[in-house]
Amino acid sequence: MAGTVADQETLEALKTFWDNDPDLKSTFGVLRSGRLKPDKDLPAQTQVNQGQQTVPGATEKAPYAKLSATQDPGRFQYYAPISSGSGYIHYGSVTITGYGSRSDMVTMAKLLRSKLAWLPRDGLTLQQFFPTAYFMVCRPLGEPKLSEDETVKDAKDVWSCSADYELVTTRFV
Repeated sequence: MAGTVADQETLEALKTFWDNDPDLKSTFGVLRSGRLKPDKDLPAQTQVNQGQQTVPGATEKAPYAKLSATQDPGRFQYYAPISSGSGYIHYGSVTITGYGSRSDMVTMAKLLRSKLAWLPRDGLTLQQFFPTAYFMVCRPLGEPKLSEDETVKDAKDVWSCSADYELVTTRFV
């Protein structure tokens, strides 16, 4: 999986947050990142062939979600001249995408709106999940989007829910 150290830490922080939240983990299982490998990561996953490409179908037991993070290349701000110990602001984009039945994806959209909307708030923060950065804010970039996937599993439609966030941290060189 490619990306910066900050991107990797962001993935790990959000995965840990997700895995420690009883509602998110019990409903959607462990949050995964990178390319999904159904044989290893999703044992209950059924594959559907579409031409030359194999795409994931709905899981047999539960819906699942995956995570991706990238640095916003246009926004990078140093506090002072670059030297050892100087700080900078890291702006990252995070996308969480879930797959499952329509009702599962509606549940996911509601949970994402309530669990990951504008952190920190009400004493809830991601700081404890970042080992080498100071967490500043996680804000939604619009509402979670529901869409019907082209994949069909056991003659049932597969839906996806995608939510985008901006995550801002202060990091040190």
